[in-house]
Amino acid sequence: LQKYLKDLWEYSRDPSFYEYLEYEPISSFEECKRYFSNTLSSIANKEGMLWIIVLKNESKAIGTIRLAYWDLNRLITKIGYGISLNYGRKGYFSEALLCIIKYTFDILGFYRIESWTRYDNYASIKGLENIGFINEGCLRNYYLGFDGKRLDVILYSIIKEDYVNF
Repeated sequence: LQKYLKDLWEYSRDPSFYEYLEYEPISSFEECKRYFSNTLSSIANKEGMLWIIVLKNESKAIGTIRLAYWDLNRLITKIGYGISLNYGRKGYFSEALLCIIKYTFDILGFYRIESWTRYDNYASIKGLENIGFINEGCLRNYYLGFDGKRLDVILYSIIKEDYVNF
């Protein structure tokens, strides 16, 4: 984490990065460090995992993918992600997400991966659908933004059988 913390802070401090998220922008380098350290601690508690998306040729962190809210009885997890706005729509998200899906099904042994995204986050929706996630419906007024606005969420999922077929 220490190696990439400055890169993570670089894109995390951009208020535009939080347009589709429920929480306020991270306001300091120390807060960014705490956030990622706390998220990494979920691994030890068997509550999730976090991967940093790194450009190999530059050794630069451009985003993260996280598994969270594990249901080890049902073998279900939710996936969350964020990528620097400077690196969106270039295939990095899809490449990283496909690796995480493979790892989640083949190594961790999960059966289902869910992604909940705001109804108007078209880039996220397109990325999920291109990979094979299925739209399962709308959760009306589910998100509560830090500004108090409620917004619909679209529930997407991919199950092991879907993954085996691509």
